[in-house]
Amino acid sequence: MLVAAGVSVGVRVAADRRGSPARQAAVAPAPSPVLAQIPVDGKPRQLVLDADGLWALTDRGLQRIDPSADRVESSTPLGIPTAYLGGLALSADAVWVPGVRSDLLWRVDRAANRVSGQVRLGQVLHGPVGVAAYGDSVWVTCCALEYGAPAGMLLRVDARRGRVTARVPVPEGPMAVVADRDAVWVGTARGSLLRVDPVAAKVVGRVPPPDRRGRVQALSRGPGVLWVADTGAGAIRRFDLTAGRFDVGVTAPAPRNLAAGTGPDEAWVVTDLNQLLSRVDAGTGRRGPPVPVQYLGGVRGIVAGAGAVWVTTGDQVVRLDPSRVARPSSG
Repeated sequence: MLVAAGVSVGVRVAADRRGSPARQAAVAPAPSPVLAQIPVDGKPRQLVLDADGLWALTDRGLQRIDPSADRVESSTPLGIPTAYLGGLALSADAVWVPGVRSDLLWRVDRAANRVSGQVRLGQVLHGPVGVAAYGDSVWVTCCALEYGAPAGMLLRVDARRGRVTARVPVPEGPMAVVADRDAVWVGTARGSLLRVDPVAAKVVGRVPPPDRRGRVQALSRGPGVLWVADTGAGAIRRFDLTAGRFDVGVTAPAPRNLAAGTGPDEAWVVTDLNQLLSRVDAGTGRRGPPVPVQYLGGVRGIVAGAGAVWVTTGDQVVRLDPSRVARPSSG
């Protein structure tokens, strides 16, 4: 046994000596994931991306960005002094922006890049406010925590007529909303997911929270799935829309925002109270290391698409190369 041990040590020492030049060689730093930094007017908060471009909502209005040229194409001043801009959604011909601490929903004409109307919602909005659009309907959440305990309302706005056509009570407190042809999904302050029939404008299903501490801060729709940022429980979850159940849960400290990736197995999440960005891999059930703070810090808005991940930080919109962001380990 002593001889075997001695041989083993000798082999290891020899190997170390042979490898010492390699260890002493300079290690090339990983390339920066930042591909572009686009200055915008004001402090950017939220992002939406579609085939026509990238939209950034700042504290001063809307910035339309050409993602292929990394530059601002147009600016649309928006808002009133007594309110702040609290959300961003796209319909076929308009951008919709609710004003928190007001009863206004602004309509911005996408072709003309100008304000083309206001909808009076009939009640003052109190944050957090979520907004989503699909077809001729715009959905706005209101007042989830106004009274110190979960409560609130989901409003349906007719985009063509410019008026509220339904008010759906949400006693659990509506925090976030996404919409498609088949359903409107609402994440609540109690951690549940509510399915709303978009035609009847009523709650037709409830998915209970996986954790009693749950509070859904953000939702993002991916192919066949819904990604959920559960700030209360400190987790990112994936909800399978076909199976009607959660199938992935990943620990994430204080997740505030997230974006579905281009496939159902990937999402991007902002954690640690808007400080860090990292990738979530449903295949491994893990979250990767965050983008180093020397490249990116203080993230708020996020969207993925057009071969990139786009985020807002400071007074910029930043384009990141996803291939240069570390993936989660498999073990």
